[in-house]
Amino acid sequence: MKTKLALSIILLSVFFIYEEGMAQTNVSGFISANTTWNLAGSPYILVGNTLVSHGYILTVEPGVIVKFNTDKALQIDGELIAIGTSANRITFTSNQPSPAAGDWAKIHFPDTCVDAVFDTVGNYLSGSIMKYCDVLYGGGLGFGEIQVEGSSPYFTHCNISNSSADGIHCNGSTCLVDSSSLKFCAGYGLSFDYYFLQSNSLLVQDDSILNNSSGGIYSGNNGLGAVLYPYEIKRNVFISNSQDGALFIDYDVWEATVSENYFFNNTSQGSSGIVTIAGRNLTVTCNRFINNQVANHGTLYLENSNDFGISYIDNNVFDGNISNAAVSALFLVCNNYPSPQQTIYLTNNVIENNVSASGGSTCYFRGYPIPNNEGLFNLAHNNIVNNQAATTLQLNTGASQNNNTNRYAVLKNNNLINPAVQYEIENNLPYGDANIYADSNYWGGTITQHIDSVIYDYFDFANQTVVYYNPILTSPIILDSSCSLIPMGIMDFNKPTYPAISLYPNPATDYLTIKTGSNKKQVITITDITSKIIYTATTPSDKTIINTKDFSQGVYAVQVQADDFIETKKVIVVR
Repeated sequence: MKTKLALSIILLSVFFIYEEGMAQTNVSGFISANTTWNLAGSPYILVGNTLVSHGYILTVEPGVIVKFNTDKALQIDGELIAIGTSANRITFTSNQPSPAAGDWAKIHFPDTCVDAVFDTVGNYLSGSIMKYCDVLYGGGLGFGEIQVEGSSPYFTHCNISNSSADGIHCNGSTCLVDSSSLKFCAGYGLSFDYYFLQSNSLLVQDDSILNNSSGGIYSGNNGLGAVLYPYEIKRNVFISNSQDGALFIDYDVWEATVSENYFFNNTSQGSSGIVTIAGRNLTVTCNRFINNQVANHGTLYLENSNDFGISYIDNNVFDGNISNAAVSALFLVCNNYPSPQQTIYLTNNVIENNVSASGGSTCYFRGYPIPNNEGLFNLAHNNIVNNQAATTLQLNTGASQNNNTNRYAVLKNNNLINPAVQYEIENNLPYGDANIYADSNYWGGTITQHIDSVIYDYFDFANQTVVYYNPILTSPIILDSSCSLIPMGIMDFNKPTYPAISLYPNPATDYLTIKTGSNKKQVITITDITSKIIYTATTPSDKTIINTKDFSQGVYAVQVQADDFIETKKVIVVR
């Protein structure tokens, strides 16, 4: 056991050597004085585990490189101020000649570290911070490249990648991560567990979360029952995450808002969706879910808990998502029995071109009919078109209520035009339960024989309730397009090495040329102002010419995605 005398005399071992004409500083042991790592001593090599003692500050200056030997860690019991610049980033990386994920252990922020402090409008004031930092090839001890335990450091404009575990692993913590990239991690990009939200919200904003093997963001057991403070996941980009999809909130949250995010090419297995949230008072708005692949539970899987709450799903786009087994777009569950005080509103969503396996559905609803005038599920002003499945909207009950005065679903002012499905509405509520009100929708025409043929209800099987669909709209409804549905916070630190994308001519008339200067495989997607996909293609060429003669005059978003890179530009088509 070390004695107090030894601790006071030998606190930090530092050796200065020269290698190929460059300075190098070897570091291990305790840092028990305010210390600065500067360019003159860079790179700093952690040859042993290093600990910043409580009450002291380690400052890392812009441009400094910190390297770790195998399984070595940096622990911040005091305070870390690592603030680089966009031109001179700070790097924490492996000391191996050929770096690989898991080469070193972690940067560890235990509960004694100095928390970040913000003003009333969210501006950073003081405390532990990592800004403009690259953290690479760590995670060797299995938690995360960065491990946070019961503390609240601040991570902004950081690139955290190639971890053999999570990118950032938070346990009982409320750390803020914004404007950062979390990618190529064997675990989750960002993980929260035993998350004690007693006085702060969980905020993740303006991040790129890409190619993580376990999933993008995970939030698990909080240890307290229902979390009383809100989750906010906004303006992020989720691309090519797998296993648990892009976002998995696996506990009973009191309030969660998922807004202005972009979910592209993610996959999920088992019981998770691309976005999975368990809780109440949930808001999912102004997101784009494009070309994701899910096993069973839908691209968006929401499960309301056994209590009151109103949830909103509005102004989202679900386009080109695929289910290998069951539900491609929406899987919504209200476990509201015996409490009747739950309602989910779906408004102004675009749900199109989604594909479900044989026997599957585009949207799946399950819950108990409730005694109010609105209904458990309320769908209005949604454009639900060109999906492929056995059923577009499948309605199911948790258990029979035997009360046909209760309300289950109200569907008004929607476009329901899905030629590749057998049933637009499959009503599986047993006779004696709530009837379904689906009047004032547009079915692609007004012929009642067609509408009867695409509704499964009492008239197909006498043990079911009735779907009422009159009156019938004679023209399609127009959606509210107030959401731009293009996240403003797209961040990616590979961008400086990727050639600039150019569009010409702009404005375009008959043809548009997209030039990237790269031969990587690229997915090009063009959407109109309502976020409807007008054109999509995959090409390995650095130059693509698109015929725009059939485009209507207006403004379009041109998106190019290659590997973990994504960029969106606007083009104007004139006539």
